Amino acid sequence: ATWNLRNSSSDGEGDGRTAALAETVQLLDADFVGLQELRIKEGSRGAGRQAWHALLDALPGHEGVHVGWDDFDTVVGLVYRPERLTLLSWQPVMEANRYAFPRTPLEAHLRLGPGDDGLTIRVLVVRVKAFRDSLDRRRAASQQLRDYISGRPDRRYLIVGDFNDSPHDAAAENAFLGTLLDNEPAYHFITAAFPPEAVSSVGYFHYVGERRIQGELLDHVVATGPLFDLYSEVVPEI
Repeated sequence: ATWNLRNSSSDGEGDGRTAALAETVQLLDADFVGLQELRIKEGSRGAGRQAWHALLDALPGHEGVHVGWDDFDTVVGLVYRPERLTLLSWQPVMEANRYAFPRTPLEAHLRLGPGDDGLTIRVLVVRVKAFRDSLDRRRAASQQLRDYISGRPDRRYLIVGDFNDSPHDAAAENAFLGTLLDNEPAYHFITAAFPPEAVSSVGYFHYVGERRIQGELLDHVVATGPLFDLYSEVVPEI
């Protein structure tokens, strides 16, 4: 699963949403959840306990990692259930390309199932630049993801996160065409299976023909072919 927690939280461990966020993660019952917009307490410079620590305290059976704190911006992270999978390693990646990724992505190497014989996959958690005037930066992010994965020896990747754009946009405004979208069998844009009126965020709106839809489809999951091909059926769910 993937979830943007929207600035959680400049209030630190006193954030009033923590119990509800933790309850929702538990109800999702996902093996892992990629999280975006993790923020430190205002004025803390990342020292001491943060909303992140309070969230993990409220999530028994979960562990988590996050990209290093940023004094001025949010970061991404990952919570997972260690009884279902093993975190073999993790690292921040693509840090040099600040144009494409002002928020550094996180790459996690995971082994599914108990023991040492489970399938290993790699998960990239991303938070791509928002707003209409950043379309070129979102295109650059898609290209960077494609180029990064194509240079890796192990290509069983799942990309999850807030992509801040819809795969249903017209070609002239589509941030994903030719890289992550309509590029099967190399990539399968799983959440493109949702209809154009689907929304994963309700803050703004979009149009389907003449119809005004409250919300936007911004949060996505993309699988590489070598991973997607291992599963007979994949059905996304919001």
